[in-house]
Amino acid sequence: MNPPLVTVFIPVYNSEKYLQESLESILNQSYTNLDILIVDDGSTDRSIEIIKNYTDRRIRLIQNLKNMGIPFTRNVGLKEAKGKYIAIMDSDDISEKNRIERQVDYLEKNANIDAVASFYTQFGGRFQKRVKARFVSPEAIKIMLLFYNPIANPSAMIRKQTLEEHQIRYNEQFFVAQDYQLWSQLTGIGSITIIPEFLLRYRFGHENITKTSNEQKKEKRDALIGKIHKDLIQFYGIDLNEDEIDTFNQFFTETYGNRELNYDRLKHVVMKLKRWNKENQRFNQQLFLQVLDYCILLAIPHHRVKLKEKLNIYTALTNQPKNTEKILLALKHAYHRIKM
Repeated sequence: MNPPLVTVFIPVYNSEKYLQESLESILNQSYTNLDILIVDDGSTDRSIEIIKNYTDRRIRLIQNLKNMGIPFTRNVGLKEAKGKYIAIMDSDDISEKNRIERQVDYLEKNANIDAVASFYTQFGGRFQKRVKARFVSPEAIKIMLLFYNPIANPSAMIRKQTLEEHQIRYNEQFFVAQDYQLWSQLTGIGSITIIPEFLLRYRFGHENITKTSNEQKKEKRDALIGKIHKDLIQFYGIDLNEDEIDTFNQFFTETYGNRELNYDRLKHVVMKLKRWNKENQRFNQQLFLQVLDYCILLAIPHHRVKLKEKLNIYTALTNQPKNTEKILLALKHAYHRIKM
């Protein structure tokens, strides 16, 4: 039996500095039955010249007539992909040599899984950091997506058939978090998991779309992520009114800053979430509480309040507060004070 064709999709925009290293990490994969689809979004640097220097017949280049933005470009990639599986790759990251092989092997052996991601190594700054997902099972990821996106987008591989059958595409209104929105769609009809292996090197510490968007368009970013939260809350039938959803979004934020939080209202919302799942048994209750505790821990450092208040919030909201997590909160608090 011939190995399945995999489309490795790489969106490119002014990526001359890192493109060669990224592309060669795909060309040198241990898995070779590849359709390497590059969609250039109107680059004005040497990106096109670098791509055209390669003679590997597996490379296909599509050029947008003008700069259309990353969601549009990602949808071109989904439409033009020829493979049974679509491996997502960014033009500044590096795939480990066995990445495609390991992910294809997993999806071939697990027909019930629609997408698989991996652990990754952050690099590009002063230090490297190996980043593990706290939760990797499909059920835990469904829960996690209610609050935060645990999936490293350029580490993911998706079944093309799932996307086509359910007409899943990137929402072009999402100038950021379009990956989070895609995963929220996919988790409603299928299953996502994370292989506990380091299969990607994720570059950070340089000027990229996400960093710029965080700094210049924080309010719009918060609004888009808030819409994802609201859509998932409604999809699962969680009985939160508009004020409660607003409280939910104010707390479970990805951006850092000053916010007015009514802690009594916040506690009411968190207790309501716990009660909803216990009564409806949508998810395993023990797992739901574990993931919720973790997401509360992720949320608290984003709020510019005193350390004592952060520790009080953590103790009041979590099901099983831990001293090690309190120490972590204190360290993050000190880190943010140094950065201010």
